[in-house]
Amino acid sequence: MSVTPEEKARRYALGAIEGEASGLATTCEGQRDKDLNDAAYACGRFLENYPVSESEIEDKLLAAIGPHLDARRTEQWAIKKIRHGMKDGRRNQRPGYNGQPISSTGKRLKGEADRPASRPPVPEKQPPPREEVVSIWEACLRVDATVEPADWNLEPMQWLEGRGLDSEAVAAYNLARMFPEAIELPEWAGFKNKRRWPEGGFRLVVPLWSAQGRMESLHARRTKAWGQSKGAFPLGCSYKGLAMANGPAVDMLQGKRSPAKVILAEGIPDYLTAATMMPAAAVFGCAQGSWVEGHASAIPDAATVYLCSDLDGAGAKYVERQRATFAGRNVNLRVLDKKKMGA
Repeated sequence: MSVTPEEKARRYALGAIEGEASGLATTCEGQRDKDLNDAAYACGRFLENYPVSESEIEDKLLAAIGPHLDARRTEQWAIKKIRHGMKDGRRNQRPGYNGQPISSTGKRLKGEADRPASRPPVPEKQPPPREEVVSIWEACLRVDATVEPADWNLEPMQWLEGRGLDSEAVAAYNLARMFPEAIELPEWAGFKNKRRWPEGGFRLVVPLWSAQGRMESLHARRTKAWGQSKGAFPLGCSYKGLAMANGPAVDMLQGKRSPAKVILAEGIPDYLTAATMMPAAAVFGCAQGSWVEGHASAIPDAATVYLCSDLDGAGAKYVERQRATFAGRNVNLRVLDKKKMGA
């Protein structure tokens, strides 16, 4: 069956929009305002001459930027910025389906140099070297360890206990650790300004696991009160398909046990809350793109799976993406508002 010009144009536009969203999902602190605006502008250029809608673009970009939002950069901030960027892009629309041949170059911006007809492929990002990941994790300390200077371990403990978490339970279940004061870290465990995670106040760290139950990466959490960004993933590396997982969850991924209860939480605080309150359950902590069908396929039939998130706005869409990984499976899916996780 032949593909109509409209279908061809839509596939082309959606592929480009998906590419912008994928790049936005790994945006770094200090670049988020610019990256979101650039992505919205690039996507907005498709609105006049291609069969795509503003709502489709907004949903894609909002889902991609969602894990990077915080008290300062809220969902409303992101929506406003996306709509403003789309509006600007629409004024400089790409020629294509609607009356002109589909082109990969589009109109030139003022002062923009000619670009090649085809761009070289961008190398796909990979997780950091696994041996470095494991070595760093093994060098980290229990979160209830007593070390000098005293404020070094006091800070992560205060962060945990300020969220109602038991630091001794976090340590006993090996859910998170803290960096020692003296530790050499590779460039990927830091920021573009060359500072490493602990220097930026990110002293709590959790491992990230593949769908095969292998520790492949790390996620650091800011424990100092100052600063806007809450979490940090390895610089220049991919965390797609890598999730936080407690002991029973790792065992399940490795085929060693079949827990009857599985919990999918969103972010470090909710993950640690669920894992300390229900240590016998298989508990996962997820960010945008970290939960994949491979994780879902390891969950046994007839298990009860709790999808926990903030159920308004981006959180509801996040839950729906997780739900889709269980399509056709005989599992008992239950959606739980994270505000009721303690109930």
